[in-house]
Amino acid sequence: MNYIEVAVSRERKPDIVSKLIMWFTKANYSHILIIKDSVVYHAVGQGTCSVSLTDFLVKRELVQIQKVRLKVDEEFFMGYVTGADGKDYSESQYIGFLFRPLQRFVRNKKERTICSEYAARILNICCGYDFEGADFLSPKDVMTVVLDVERKGKARRELAA
Repeated sequence: MNYIEVAVSRERKPDIVSKLIMWFTKANYSHILIIKDSVVYHAVGQGTCSVSLTDFLVKRELVQIQKVRLKVDEEFFMGYVTGADGKDYSESQYIGFLFRPLQRFVRNKKERTICSEYAARILNICCGYDFEGADFLSPKDVMTVVLDVERKGKARRELAA
């Protein structure tokens, strides 16, 4: 079977945006990512990209990892993440999930994304999840669903408190 890992992380020295995400979502992490074969696929300020897990861990630490089975072959997965590489980041979505009542006033262009939306789309397309309208999801929203679904018969790994 072919798997990816869904992980959440935090910066070793959190900036103000990371601190706000953790505070508003009441989580000890501010970022969600996908790991496959020691490569991280995620969305950051520069857009969607991939980076080696080793390089990722220089400034961040993993808080929790959950293995998820791919419902597509590895070639399809790689084609999807490669095709999504370089997609613009959407700072406006922070407002949507940090201040949920303001969501209706914040418009997201489909070509822009944040880490949680990118992870949700990968999970939808490659793993059979159904995150309806992936806009305005926080990292905690996505990881909570992943843990609830995958917990059935699988143990999760806690890495940090």
